[in-house]
Amino acid sequence: GSGLGLELHGKRYAGDLKFVAESGKVRAINELPMEEYLRGVVPAEVPPTWSPEALKTIAVAARTYALFQMEKNANRSFD
Repeated sequence: GSGLGLELHGKRYAGDLKFVAESGKVRAINELPMEEYLRGVVPAEVPPTWSPEALKTIAVAARTYALFQMEKNANRSFD
């Protein structure tokens, strides 16, 4: 995809939006690279004023959780 992002229902999404038909409905799925995901998640979890080492630790935890969810939900259209 282009990675330029889109707006859906007034909310801007980084990465790409994928649309999947499930049970008679259309589901919008936001797809983005892991590093881009982490750039959004880490600042939402902790203040940027924390020490660089603490921010790195949060990024490792967030990456580990995301990878776990990806594996756990491998048979679904989203994770």
